[in-house]
Amino acid sequence: MKLKLTILLLCSLALLAAPALAFQNEPEGFRGLKWGDPPTEEMEYFMELAGTDAYLLPDDKMALGNVALYMVVYTFYENQFLEVGLYFKSEDNYDLLQTICEGRYGEDEMDESFYEITWQGQKGFVFLNYDYVEEKGYLVLGNSILSLKKTADEKEKEAEKAAGDF
Repeated sequence: MKLKLTILLLCSLALLAAPALAFQNEPEGFRGLKWGDPPTEEMEYFMELAGTDAYLLPDDKMALGNVALYMVVYTFYENQFLEVGLYFKSEDNYDLLQTICEGRYGEDEMDESFYEITWQGQKGFVFLNYDYVEEKGYLVLGNSILSLKKTADEKEKEAEKAAGDF
């Protein structure tokens, strides 16, 4: 009986917390590519990046609204679209991206620190960062579910590596 009550209580808490892990217009992909899709034929392999394969689109639009971008990198985990990074220069572009993101995703609900803003949801996440010393920044839009799977896989691999050392 206690076990059933505990499970019921945990499920109720999860349902109550679920709306807190959402924000308006959670991204489901970027520029026609949906989370989980494989790389397109037009994409060119760029490099291995933190356990993912990074690709570029040769004819990609190097702007988001009035924000000039110098690079757009699409990353894939296990051949599935995981996230996209949009790289920019100048604090003015950071300010414009903050305005664009707040208009699209709402006010960020996480603690805003110096030049870092995060929106975290059940399906997607958005992370805006600016380094005022380097005068460069990036906006990352990604898939929460695939990101969690990647993290769990990495932890499992590390545990397996250490298993023989005990």
